[in-house]
Amino acid sequence: MPCYIPYWIYSSNYDYVDYPRMLRGGVEPTKYIESLKQWGKLLDAFLISREDYILLDFLVNAFHAKSPNDEHGLLKAYSLCQLFLDRESERDLDVKLVRFMPALYSESERRECALVLRQLRNKLAHGDFAAFERKIELFAQRFMDSRFWFDYTELSRRNWALSYARGLLDGALRQMIEMLFVDREELNRIKMGG
Repeated sequence: MPCYIPYWIYSSNYDYVDYPRMLRGGVEPTKYIESLKQWGKLLDAFLISREDYILLDFLVNAFHAKSPNDEHGLLKAYSLCQLFLDRESERDLDVKLVRFMPALYSESERRECALVLRQLRNKLAHGDFAAFERKIELFAQRFMDSRFWFDYTELSRRNWALSYARGLLDGALRQMIEMLFVDREELNRIKMGG
């Protein structure tokens, strides 16, 4: 994936290209311009059909506004994972999401984590908030305790757990989107169960 992404690429000022505002960060403009060319090639290779355009438009809109690290954000992130991986059943993600979980967990921990993330999503989707509270605490005990130190003066334990679960899903989504642009066939193979 291209490394350098300009803050913006269009200006209504036609007589002057405002490189300092456009290309903040101390990187020379030629690197940004080269990166934009690489993005253009990726997009050109991706946009083969009208369905590709509709998918790209959907993804841009889905990611345009950052979702909060709360229950709604967790539901949204899990649903986007389903978009990329779910073929027949939401249980597909119990297996397919494992590939996109962080390497700091063992294979069995990644399988368990994928299962618990689905269970969290289902508790929310079905309005079982008491069960969600119990499950998010179990998630924190299993996947956060003894691995991380969280500042509970900043966020509550529950909010740290929600934020961490959301972060796991966001990390998986970043990998899926990169795969969508650079190895779409592999992503489709994963979705189909291969």
